[in-house]
Amino acid sequence: MVKRMIIMLLGLGVVLGALVGFKAFEDRLLKRTLDQYLAAPLTISATKAQAQTWGASLSAVGTLKAVYGVDVAAEVSGLVDSITFESGQRVKAGDLLIKLDDDVDQNNLKRYQAQIALAQATNRRNEELLERKLASQSAADQSIAALREAKAWAASTEGLIEQKEIRAPFSGRLGIRQVDLGQYLSPGAVIVNLQTEAPVLVDFSLPERDLPKVAPGQPIDVSVDAYPGERFTGRVTAMAARIDPQTRTLSVQGTLPNDDRRLYAGMFANVVLELPGQAHVIAVPQTAIAPALYGDSVFVVQPQQSQSQPQSQPQSQPQSQSERTPGQPDRRPAGGKPAADPGPVFIVKRRYVKVGEQRGGQVAVTSGLEAGERVVTSGQLKLKDGARVRIDNRVSLDGAPGAGG
Repeated sequence: MVKRMIIMLLGLGVVLGALVGFKAFEDRLLKRTLDQYLAAPLTISATKAQAQTWGASLSAVGTLKAVYGVDVAAEVSGLVDSITFESGQRVKAGDLLIKLDDDVDQNNLKRYQAQIALAQATNRRNEELLERKLASQSAADQSIAALREAKAWAASTEGLIEQKEIRAPFSGRLGIRQVDLGQYLSPGAVIVNLQTEAPVLVDFSLPERDLPKVAPGQPIDVSVDAYPGERFTGRVTAMAARIDPQTRTLSVQGTLPNDDRRLYAGMFANVVLELPGQAHVIAVPQTAIAPALYGDSVFVVQPQQSQSQPQSQPQSQPQSQSERTPGQPDRRPAGGKPAADPGPVFIVKRRYVKVGEQRGGQVAVTSGLEAGERVVTSGQLKLKDGARVRIDNRVSLDGAPGAGG
């Protein structure tokens, strides 16, 4: 019994050892295969970082603002009796926009005017009687007070009638009408928005360290998303009297002529404040920068180190017509021409950089990159550090043919 038990345990140990050894051999073989496997290179576009000379300037983002802009509102309540404007219309200061129903106020005005006439007649009689000692001074004073009260009520009613005629406070362009004919308006109800068109203001902020560089009269260039590639020129016209203690920034205001009325209040603006002098920068396309919470980075294209190619995937060589054996298929593409060379394979390395000013589609890199180094401009989302890539600059990001980098 003991011998059988020993033999059984030895046999079980041999079986388990064989399984463990086979598993270890399988893992080593799989690891060796994975180590030798090279993923297919990814296709990207790239360009070289260029050393450029930029005029010294400060960049900021801002918002366009009208010199005057208000929501025209009702001062008193009433029913809309007539509307005399159209949405988007240009108006002049004092033009009538809407008129509220004032029939009751007009009747009240007539009553107060009648009271004025009666009070004036009474006052004249009392003055004559007072001269002849036939009336008391108290009666004369009461008639004078009654006349003044009637005039005050009439003036108040005239003012109420005038408030029911809502007019443009200044010249400009109207927005979209917010009221309808016959609608009841409460005091403060918005009727339409009114904005001046030219000139237009741009409000932006700069860090407090730039305070000595800013002064009224300095030229500014403004670009907006509505007109890509265009720049609108103006000048700094005002600066805040203090630094904002919360953000430590200086509020600055510029003025743009806007003679063609193409700029609208509320537009987002990129502002460049021109300074004397020049700056030497390393510039790359904005698309090359990969922003992240832990820092901006670029993928730098580098030559691939020599690696042994897998033996399981030999490169097929093109065969001439004379080299093919009868019955062997022709592996050449249609037309009889050999396949085009896909180009050399590179590797990419992620490198963290510091970026500075942005101008148009270019960004200045202040550290982390040298002039002449090639950076990836499209296809970053599919890349990781050390990935193998091929460069194809034949198509740009907008679908147009691009230049090689």
